[in-house]
Amino acid sequence: MKFKGLAMALLAGIIFAGCTNGAEETKVEKEIETIEEGLGGIKDYGQVTVISEAKPFVLEENESLSYELSGVKIIKLENYTEQAEFPLTLKHGVLDINEVPESLYMVIGTEKMKNKTDSPIVFGGAYKMKEGSNMNVSINTEDILFGDDFGAVIVGGADHKSQFAVVIDNPEVTTLSFTLPSAWDEKNNEDDILEEQEFTMEFIKK
Repeated sequence: MKFKGLAMALLAGIIFAGCTNGAEETKVEKEIETIEEGLGGIKDYGQVTVISEAKPFVLEENESLSYELSGVKIIKLENYTEQAEFPLTLKHGVLDINEVPESLYMVIGTEKMKNKTDSPIVFGGAYKMKEGSNMNVSINTEDILFGDDFGAVIVGGADHKSQFAVVIDNPEVTTLSFTLPSAWDEKNNEDDILEEQEFTMEFIKK
């Protein structure tokens, strides 16, 4: 009987250990998935190292439009994939990915916006990024993440999510300013939904 009891205890221990390992593996998988979601589409372009990160910006007290800029990070991209070859060679005006620098620094971010009215609103999200007087980048023209066909009109009641990745020279910046354009009702051409405004994000080293 003692032997039987010992065998049962050992079996229970093995089963528990197996369950524990399975739970730990699931936890790790979920953590990896969360990290990859935070990187957005840039994770498909190569190996990503996060250098610094900023807290989300949320547009306050607007009855017609909601807007959030989150997941804003300065990253290092290297070991490019085939998916990255076209946007990176186009960006650098070359034909061969080997002519692109071995690593690039970028600012990435995810924009979430929603039209809370019944009428279409003209609004395209942040369109300019700058660091003091040293950098003034057009997000619309410099974004290297392809596949987002969003225009500037959000139909009534709709929400939209988009991502951007913009190459920068200095990865050590601690603050960046972003500019939101004005927004207006497309039908009535009223521009009092949102005035153009600038906001600043502070980056914390990882």
